[in-house]
Amino acid sequence: MIPVMRKETYKNVILILLIVSSVVLTFNIWFVKELWSVDYSSFLYSFQNIFTSKDAGDKTTDELILRSKNSPAYIALTLNSKKIISYLGSDTFLKLEEIFSEITGVIVKDGSLFEITHEDFLAAHRTNSMLIRFMAPVSLTDYIKKDGDFFDGLRNPHVGSFIINVSDTKQLYFKDEATDKSYRLPIVYDDRKYRPELGKLLEAEELTDSFAFELNMDKKKPEDDRILFDSYAAMDISGSSISKLEVTPVVYNSHKSYDPIFKAFNIARNSARPYRDKDNVINFIENHSTFKISNNGSFVYEASKQSQGIPLNGDDELDRVVRFVNLLYDSSLPDSDGFLRVSDIKRENEENIYNFDYMTENGRVYFSDRNAVTLTVRDGNITMYRQFLCSIRQTGAYLPVANFMKAYDSVYKIDLTGIEKDFTIKNIYPANIYPDKIGWVAEFSTGDRVVLE
Repeated sequence: MIPVMRKETYKNVILILLIVSSVVLTFNIWFVKELWSVDYSSFLYSFQNIFTSKDAGDKTTDELILRSKNSPAYIALTLNSKKIISYLGSDTFLKLEEIFSEITGVIVKDGSLFEITHEDFLAAHRTNSMLIRFMAPVSLTDYIKKDGDFFDGLRNPHVGSFIINVSDTKQLYFKDEATDKSYRLPIVYDDRKYRPELGKLLEAEELTDSFAFELNMDKKKPEDDRILFDSYAAMDISGSSISKLEVTPVVYNSHKSYDPIFKAFNIARNSARPYRDKDNVINFIENHSTFKISNNGSFVYEASKQSQGIPLNGDDELDRVVRFVNLLYDSSLPDSDGFLRVSDIKRENEENIYNFDYMTENGRVYFSDRNAVTLTVRDGNITMYRQFLCSIRQTGAYLPVANFMKAYDSVYKIDLTGIEKDFTIKNIYPANIYPDKIGWVAEFSTGDRVVLE
């Protein structure tokens, strides 16, 4: 009898151990780490599991994501009726941005928020002030981080630009892009530290720059067939030099840079069915997706079904998209000086289409025939992802850009077929035009962009 009882006890102990081991193993697979190969599609698809070069929540990454969403286009400085407009990429831009960041950190609210007219907001552009213009509307509370109800109940205003006075009477001006309403907020800060350096920057310029509305280039006259500018477009009359960037496509030849890409899109490189088509494109066929790599550095991921794409797992879709794109790029090319910035978002057929440009801390890259990244999100899943994978290096050199008015004249030489009739020039900005040119790019209100030869 005793041996039988002992045998049953041993069996029960072994059974309990097996159950405990199974629970621990399941917990690890779902919530701690992927215990299987990178090709195994685990239950929990987290950024921490995919991207190993950086923790998806560390401070450096958060600063990168904020920079990607809030990239400035130019900074304008006006003192005593003289104005300079410095684009991202110029040496002067870096100096102005540093001063601007210091000021936004020390300003103190000194009164209540006032709603002002559109004309008052335009007039603020002529005051002694600094203005920062962004490539796309940004959350003002992201850029001016203050505790309490700094904007008097105005929740999370999104702005295309904002203005801070450099004068005895200081105000913060901005227009909420969601409501098209303009505001003025009294502020206080000590500008004695900044005025001498700002004055020196203006002394070096012989000509004064302008905004389009100051030259009436946003208003059409009778019998006038010229293309109009957006009122806030910058007219860089004084001339610019911008940072030269070196752009190198990363082609696939079992290059380790593609390892994080295969992992992110759940492509089993060894078990998928790869083949080369007539265009020499390598195709990897999975059960729920296809992955194609061209010999020029481009790759494309497409989900077979919308429900089987790459889950973003978050409420803030824009933040998750920007985070995914930049973590993927940084994991693939950690030594690159570049990152990716949202250039355009479109809503079509219940899908959000995001386009990205390559940027550095002081420059941007423009491709005349493609975006750096284009991706589609539907129901919280990335269903299509296309990227031209390039390494970006800052050379340290600054090269002059052709005369602005000459660039504007060339607008009339380009083929505008397919662009809507009622459009304006949102901006003309200098950029590194792939593969190795410095020039001007015109961006229209329709979202179209062209190189000005």
